[in-house]
Amino acid sequence: MKVLLGEAHLSPSDPELNTDEDTDIPEPKLDSDFNKEGKPSSYAKGYPLQWGKEIWKFTTHGDVLAGGVESGSATPDEKFLALATGHSVCIFNLDDYSLACVLKSDFGNVQSVEFAQFPKGGKDGYVLVTDAQDEAKGKEMRRDKFDGSLATFSPTAYSHDGKTLLYLSDVHDKYGVHARVTAVNVTTGKEDFYMEGHTNPIMWVGFSPDDSLIVSNAWDGYAKVFSAKGGKHLRDLGPTGGQNWACEFSPDGENLAVSRGSGGPSTFIWKPEDPQSFPVALEGTTGWQRHIAWSPDGSRLAIGAADGRLVIYDTRSMTIEQVWQLGDQPMKWVREVSGAVWLDGGQRLLFTPMDGSVLLYDFKTNEKWKWTAGKEDEWRSGMWFNTLTVMERRRLFGSKDQDGSYRIWKLPET
Repeated sequence: MKVLLGEAHLSPSDPELNTDEDTDIPEPKLDSDFNKEGKPSSYAKGYPLQWGKEIWKFTTHGDVLAGGVESGSATPDEKFLALATGHSVCIFNLDDYSLACVLKSDFGNVQSVEFAQFPKGGKDGYVLVTDAQDEAKGKEMRRDKFDGSLATFSPTAYSHDGKTLLYLSDVHDKYGVHARVTAVNVTTGKEDFYMEGHTNPIMWVGFSPDDSLIVSNAWDGYAKVFSAKGGKHLRDLGPTGGQNWACEFSPDGENLAVSRGSGGPSTFIWKPEDPQSFPVALEGTTGWQRHIAWSPDGSRLAIGAADGRLVIYDTRSMTIEQVWQLGDQPMKWVREVSGAVWLDGGQRLLFTPMDGSVLLYDFKTNEKWKWTAGKEDEWRSGMWFNTLTVMERRRLFGSKDQDGSYRIWKLPET
């Protein structure tokens, strides 16, 4: 069926696994692969899978290398999927992939889209936030509009309870330009308070697991800790000696990982509520570190870097447990592990290294799975973040791929 600027394709039956011995799926050189007790990981039977074997695909019209789907988000109950493309947000019913509705943007091209559960107890509804390039020129329906942007490396704009969202803006005064974080009440659509203090662009902003703290991370080398009740500045973490990129709280909220790019890449672990805490520095990557993901129990920490490396740390000993890294293939792609999601209670890790593929590794069985472009498939190099949408109850995941399409695949059973 045709949908605005694109087409949706639903597989008529369960896609077959790969049974060809002479496969047409490229396998990049790896400098380091996953292993368990010295035994290299191996693909599960029938994998890797090539584009074309997905359950469902949405693709834009025209040159797929010139644009496409910018962002995707599923509702918390996994009933609906929103895809941002051009000036539109297309919302699909995940039961049958039928088109539920289309939201047209007057803001310009929609760059990101995200659902959150409506904060009022018992109400069956969602809040949808979009990030567009230009200011609105007119309104055809009621909407809340803010002159700002969402943090590039933050996985969500919302608090965990869905009551507050955060956006970024620049404040110009006689002293210069200052970065600002504004907290918005989702129910009223009104700005509650704002937080300032950074002297360089903010890359990440988010809440602690209990929503009591807000942390912002910026190129000025500091992570700033604020109270989420009114925005009072509590303390600075840093300086790190370089440009800061991503942050991530441990699941229990006791530790905060802060990544640095320039100045000798490293990630630092702080205790954000202890003003006297001294950071632990994690070594092991040589490129920008712009994606961090704690396992659900906090025992592992995954860090993706721009040298094509994914490093898994044992957080109990703060030592490296596993390293996955693409081999040296200069100028072929920008090799950055830009997304990682823990699945099945932390037993598996889903990630993308921006080489046209999505990979899954099982730490218990030492198996791996791969969904990827074929030799004849066109895709563009580049860096995108938060491209994976996991629907774990449905055993599905969605991926904004590098040909501009959005694909949905089955997650293997445990």
